[in-house]
Parts: sequence; structure tokens; C-alpha cells
Amino acid sequence: MKTTSNKQRGFTLIELMVVVAIIGILSAVAIPAYSQHTKKSEVSVAMNTTSSLITNIELEIQTNGSFPTDFSKIGATEDMSSLGKLTLTQNKTTLTDGNVTFTFDSDSSVNGSTLVYTKSGNSWACTHTTGIETKGCTKAKI
Repeated sequence: MKTTSNKQRGFTLIELMVVVAIIGILSAVAIPAYSQHTKKSEVSVAMNTTSSLITNIELEIQTNGSFPTDFSKIGATEDMSSLGKLTLTQNKTTLTDGNVTFTFDSDSSVNGSTLVYTKSGNSWACTHTTGIETKGCTKAKI
């Protein structure tokens, strides 16, 4: 009669530890990259939300001669984005100039940061305190 031995096969503890180490290294690289990508996308959403108001603000200035301080005059609300709140501020000396400020909520990955579009004369400038490199918007000097 023949005897057969049932030999168990599987991974050794060392092999499993190597796999866990590799996964740890990959996640150490991937998580910060994902976090940075999330911040960039949130800043991009804020820039798009804020800059979308510029045409309506310019129209309000042409119609009524002053920078709007009320969102209803430009067909918008302060909470147009779930990432933060918008505010309108008129320049006290030049009534046709002012700021549109987007302040990020504490829920966002860039919480507490601001993005400001400033109208001065016939031009608009964008500054931010997010710490993210963006095209078309410079870091604010604090």
C-alpha cells in the first residue's frame, strides 16, 4: 500500500511580512499625493466658483455704478459652494472696485484659507492663502 503525505503549502511568515512592507511603502507615497490632489481640486473649484461671478459683478457696476455688496444683485448666494462661503466687499474710496472672497470651511482640506479676486480699475487679480501652486492666482503676502 502506498502512503501519501499531505504536505501543506502556503506563504511563509517572511513572505507575508514582505508584502505588508511593500503595501506600507506604497501607501506612504500614495496618501500624500492623493491629499495634495484633493487640495488642488478644492482650490480649483473655489477659483471657478469665484471667477464665475465676475461677469455679473461687471454688469452690476455698469448698471448701478458701484461694486455690489449684496449677492441678490448678481444672482448668487454666499453659499454657492459646499467648500466655503463667499463675501463681497466694496472699496471705500473707489466705489467701482472691491473684492470677492472665498473662505474655505473647516470641512475642506485647505480649511480656513482664502481666495480673493480683487477688482482694481479695469482689471482683476487673484490671490490666495491656500499654500497650493495655482495658475492665474498668486500667493498672498501675509
